[in-house]
Amino acid sequence: MSACAEILSPGVVAASLLQSGSGIATERGPQNLIVRCPGTPKERPDPATRKAADDALICKLCCCCLNNPVVGEAEQNLMQNCMDKIFKSADKLLGFNSRYKSEISYDMTESPPSPMMHRVEGEDTTEASHSWMGRAFREIEDYVRGKGMVRRPDLVIVDDPCVPPTQNNIERVVEIKFRNDKRSVQQDAAYSEIVGNPKKYDIFRIGTQPTKGEKGCDCGQQQQQPEPAAVPAEEEEKQSVLNSAGSVLGWSTATVLGAAATAVLLVSPFEGPAGELVAGSATAASAARAASAWRALGAAF
Repeated sequence: MSACAEILSPGVVAASLLQSGSGIATERGPQNLIVRCPGTPKERPDPATRKAADDALICKLCCCCLNNPVVGEAEQNLMQNCMDKIFKSADKLLGFNSRYKSEISYDMTESPPSPMMHRVEGEDTTEASHSWMGRAFREIEDYVRGKGMVRRPDLVIVDDPCVPPTQNNIERVVEIKFRNDKRSVQQDAAYSEIVGNPKKYDIFRIGTQPTKGEKGCDCGQQQQQPEPAAVPAEEEEKQSVLNSAGSVLGWSTATVLGAAATAVLLVSPFEGPAGELVAGSATAASAARAASAWRALGAAF
């Protein structure tokens, strides 16, 4: 696992629980993976707050991957791979019931485009297909690679993490471009088609100046790999709560502490006059609401 994934994945888990209102699931399957969402979702932030908080989360992760990328065998920086590892690690921790879905393949020959999910007894689950390319050759008539018949957005943010990421369950599709990664009109059109509304499709440009229609993140203050905050020894009562949460989730205390520490890290972009900038197009009021939501998240742990 990459350094960013190891430290930030628990925070993505915490963010998903807060943002989706799904709370903590009560049933675990093999390897303690959560396999059931609660029947009654808890209250969650309003749409404007969710968007502002998601923007801050995306920026936090992007900046970490920009400055601490996964390094390939040829010494190339794999920043996209770093992002994918963070989101997929968090999704696995949540039994594939995360709000944030990384690189889901969509069959573009269907209308609306259909997500290619892992199937159990013929039914789609919330886990990505284990072999999307094999599925494409078997299920898409005259399938040809590289012709746009299958598209894989960097990130799909869903409304209800307990059901597949079909168009009626997508809050937003996000494409992340590092430095001078190229955009294409065809890709933008395809991702807008997946989400069903161009206003629900966002492009983040990381590491260089965003162009028209793109969002940016200020990574200037995030040059170092974030470190989880230690819990003071005297906070015995809080430690007990953390142990209980870890027991329910099937996590180690260190993992829960990582989630809490990352939640605190996520509050910082909203403090001071830079809050609105980091939150992209969010209003100051929305950013303030998001800050309150993250404080509540920190308090919950």
